[in-house]
Amino acid sequence: FVLIILIVLAIATANAVLVGLYYMHLHWDKPFNAFVFISAFAFLFLFIGFALMDTAHYQEVIIPGWPLS
Repeated sequence: FVLIILIVLAIATANAVLVGLYYMHLHWDKPFNAFVFISAFAFLFLFIGFALMDTAHYQEVIIPGWPLS
């Protein structure tokens, strides 16, 4: 089951990269535009990471029974 999820995520990531490069014309644009696009996602993941770390401090169990204890 986990292998299937990893394969599907890899295919979705490859699809997103191709869409970003060719449909959004980042392949032919200046490198600064790609830098801004990638850094926006980096800050998004950073924000989500900090939000999840904060959630761990005030809520002990988000999903009952996970992680296996």
